[in-house]
Amino acid sequence: MTQVSWQFAHDACVGFRAHGHAGNAAAGENIVCAAVSALLQSLVLGLTQVLDIEKLALTSDEEQALLQVRLPQTLTNEQRSGAQVLMKTVRLALEDIAAQYPDEIQSNVEVMQS
Repeated sequence: MTQVSWQFAHDACVGFRAHGHAGNAAAGENIVCAAVSALLQSLVLGLTQVLDIEKLALTSDEEQALLQVRLPQTLTNEQRSGAQVLMKTVRLALEDIAAQYPDEIQSNVEVMQS
């Protein structure tokens, strides 16, 4: 199962942690896993290449099926606003997939202590 935790602080999404494989099909053959991967990779591209967020804290480990992202604290207002739109869009898309495939993906919100 893929689990995605969206991390919030001060009413804003500050990052996410995704780990695990959806389903038990062979690597590259599970449509849910492929959809989750495509959405999360697109989110990272949007943050880094569209919004030009340079100091994104990114951890990726393909063997452990892990992708973790944390926004830097030093963002322009435009970057902060754009990041919220991108992350909310992907979070809603993943929640929709999770509703259709609850045995393969879980998406939840985690409130961080400041």
